[in-house]
Amino acid sequence: MPVNLTEVYSKFHRNLREARNNYIEQMNQVGESLGKEWEVCLKSNILHLSAYFSDELRRMAIIEDIRKFFRVDDVIPFAAIDGSCYKLQGDRFMLIYGGAFCIRGELIIKRQGSRIGYKRSPEQDVSYVAFIPLPPEFFGYGSTHPPYTLPISDSDLFESTSMHTRLMQLAEVYAALDLARSRLDPPKLILLDTSLSGLLGNTSFVNYYKSLVGTTIAGRTIELHDIVFTIAHPFERTLGVPPAMNWVPHYRIVAELFWRNDQRISYDELLKSMGEKEVVERGIEALVKMGIASYDEGGRVLELNVNPRDSWDKVQGLLLDFCRTLFEQKEQRALLVRSRSGCSRYLTSRELQFLAGLGLRMLIEECWRKSILLIGVVKDSASMYFFRNYLGSLHVAKSGDPGIHASIPLSDRAVLELLSQLRDELEAPWSTVEFDSAFTTILPQRDGSGWAVRGYRNRRGMEFTRTPRLFLKSLAQFMLKRETGLASHVLFVDRLAYPGWDDRDSSDGFSPARYGSRLGPVQLLLYDASSPPRLQLVSMLLLQLLVRNIFPEAPGYPEPLHKADLGARAFRDRVKMILESAWRMERKNPLVRTFRSFRDRVVRLRGEF
Repeated sequence: MPVNLTEVYSKFHRNLREARNNYIEQMNQVGESLGKEWEVCLKSNILHLSAYFSDELRRMAIIEDIRKFFRVDDVIPFAAIDGSCYKLQGDRFMLIYGGAFCIRGELIIKRQGSRIGYKRSPEQDVSYVAFIPLPPEFFGYGSTHPPYTLPISDSDLFESTSMHTRLMQLAEVYAALDLARSRLDPPKLILLDTSLSGLLGNTSFVNYYKSLVGTTIAGRTIELHDIVFTIAHPFERTLGVPPAMNWVPHYRIVAELFWRNDQRISYDELLKSMGEKEVVERGIEALVKMGIASYDEGGRVLELNVNPRDSWDKVQGLLLDFCRTLFEQKEQRALLVRSRSGCSRYLTSRELQFLAGLGLRMLIEECWRKSILLIGVVKDSASMYFFRNYLGSLHVAKSGDPGIHASIPLSDRAVLELLSQLRDELEAPWSTVEFDSAFTTILPQRDGSGWAVRGYRNRRGMEFTRTPRLFLKSLAQFMLKRETGLASHVLFVDRLAYPGWDDRDSSDGFSPARYGSRLGPVQLLLYDASSPPRLQLVSMLLLQLLVRNIFPEAPGYPEPLHKADLGARAFRDRVKMILESAWRMERKNPLVRTFRSFRDRVVRLRGEF
């Protein structure tokens, strides 16, 4: 049947026009709903930051909190970190690059006490880079656990792996950790171009990393208890992290023993600290079942096989030595590890992800120790955590029904950018009030004829969530000029929660158990726009000062993060030329190229189509 291109293009144009009209109609309906919802729910969860920052007394109070939190008088050194990666693959080798670029600077509190200046320190900029040739035949070789090996097909292996992306994540985390651990001039503010809660949540599943058991990395052999104890971190007693709840209750038991610097603890002591009998018994059962603890039924005493502090010290040393070899010494054999049987193999993409998660946990605890403000900024996301999950849960708690929050299919960005056009009282900068990152997995769900607030369920039907009381999320817009119609996109902000600040500023908290959840006695951090968390105001003021709108391609975005992005891209482009130059040597052998690329090249040379 002949193809009528005119008819094809006409149908495509008609479909495009109809889709656009449907979207406009949908946005109009959403706009009407948001207008009604403003007084009901939205107004009390939106922060008019411009009112705080323009008022002299409020601004002075925020700057006093800055001095108190950072423990400084006039200078706040900061670092902004972004990464880049690249992969060049053939049939016999894959050349990968991953790196991070760090922009350094200072925020200076003026003597009059209510103004802060910005100063760049380009001489302190630093990069963390690795580019490595990897032969695919070594992936997974020597593994003694068939369920956890990668696909054996070369094409499946290449297409399924994301080594360059994981290497970039590890470089970003290690860059932040290395700067935070510095004794000479550590930053007091660290900005990362990533979702902190997302990265930690994605590295929180023990079964993903069992292939590491028995693997020797940087001279240290990883055992199952090391993986379990690592994922249980970070620990912060004042914040109640990790909390005592029915999902992964054994993490709290590990934390209790870590705080005691001991391997043994009685049932009665656990019950006193964790509160609920069911949570304690589930935790003990999980540890014994994994074979990393024993329980004396008669004496009612639990004993871990290894002191969790010793394990934590070991894996911290492992990561630091591994990353120094990889990013500072540029050793291409750094990814080559040894299994218990003595066979050599390369780390897989997922195993690199575990190391990035370990680095992030170390970074979090370092930031708590040194009062370093850790913030993640995400440019693009289609998430619905604020409007659907968080506000929907508040609606269920108040009226038993999430209302429009369960039915509007738009992302948070689309909803809030529309809201900024509908409400004239919103002036940049403005943001949502911060909400607990556990709401990324806790949301309104149907429960028979009614509604409940619950976490997602895994394959075994167990309700799960990301660690509560650890990160706080918000969305903010830093540029909005109604007279010209110029507006920036809404940014997604992740901030680490801090003991003595965010726990004190929180109200009684939000308990999912009151509304149908089976997670147990966990209280999520909860705030209101009438009394926002002090560190949110601190964070937003510092971000506002760093949003200078110098680059037309990045309006409303922190300038240091954009410069870090430009630096990372420039580094990637240079490394790309190096990798492609090295690849020219390999192209002399036709078998090095994949079948598809070799075929396409020969066809082009023959001039065939």
